[in-house]
Amino acid sequence: MKSSSTKKHIKGLDSLRGLMALWVAVAHTLMTFDIYLPAELRKVFNVAYAVDVFMILSGFVIFLLLDTQRESFNAFIVRRAFRLFPVYLIALAISALTINWQIELWSSLNSSGSYYNGRLATLVESRNHYWSHLLTHFVLLQGLFSELLSYSDFTFIEPAWSLSLEWQFYLLVPLIFYSLLSASKQYRLVVIAIIMAATYGSFGSGFLANNIHYFIIGMASYYLYNNIDNTSCSHLPLVCLCVALVLRNIPMTIWFICLYGLLSQSWFGSILQMVLNRRILIYIGKTSYPIYVIHTLCIYPCLLLAAALFPSSRLFFVSFAVVATLGLTIVLSSVLHHFIEVPMIRRGKSVSTQLNKH
Repeated sequence: MKSSSTKKHIKGLDSLRGLMALWVAVAHTLMTFDIYLPAELRKVFNVAYAVDVFMILSGFVIFLLLDTQRESFNAFIVRRAFRLFPVYLIALAISALTINWQIELWSSLNSSGSYYNGRLATLVESRNHYWSHLLTHFVLLQGLFSELLSYSDFTFIEPAWSLSLEWQFYLLVPLIFYSLLSASKQYRLVVIAIIMAATYGSFGSGFLANNIHYFIIGMASYYLYNNIDNTSCSHLPLVCLCVALVLRNIPMTIWFICLYGLLSQSWFGSILQMVLNRRILIYIGKTSYPIYVIHTLCIYPCLLLAAALFPSSRLFFVSFAVVATLGLTIVLSSVLHHFIEVPMIRRGKSVSTQLNKH
């Protein structure tokens, strides 16, 4: 892989990330009230697909960052920690301090849907093994303990199972990237592949080996983007898109549709770029991480308010709770983005710059 300092972040990918975060937030909010899409549509609009696209995006963006910055491992991991942990730890603290309240409010829904029952089980497990789950979550390695702690992937903060995946990926990806640069060190990739294959299916959803293929798709996509001239590159994502369609892989299809559109000069590319480059979508993309982290926590105060305002009308109760949850999520995400996320990202960049000098 060659270095390419001229390759820049693709702005439209921020919008894609934002849309995926909204997809997850809307789906979880609706499922709270047993509102599900028909089974046929869930094959296409499954909420898990949005998370898979997040992983592909992460593989692409992190390879771009490593290729353009060429940071040491310490500098890289510090920068990513400042990106990942501040907002997450705030959400974790809120969830840990209010776990009994969450159980009380969730139980008051008196629902029977699969999402409701699963979430109630994880909340109760969070309380019953409080300190064990809290410790694994504090270091964002809860995905490694699902065989020791029930529901460890999903306790306290339900979406954080994928954040654990992300953190595990950050710890491993510099080794992958720099091994690709050196022929004498590429044996490491074989060792990593063997370990991933041998441990595949172990632990739970939050274990890297079980989802690393999506990160690899993102990394390979960056390799294409970085090493092929623009004319050829505009067609290769289209070929990959066709492969994804044949495989009926929805996350890959979404990814390669967007990558093809954002890199090509076709009429489709122009339309997609016009849509994804709109300011509102770019802004949602910038706040996508807080949206993803806090949206399940925003459900609870909105449940309380909806119950107070509409105690006898199920329709108005649900309608208000859904709209209020999404509204509160967007507002709080904006606050967290401006006052926590952005300052901490800047601080992380400053610290990593100092580490690179030593």
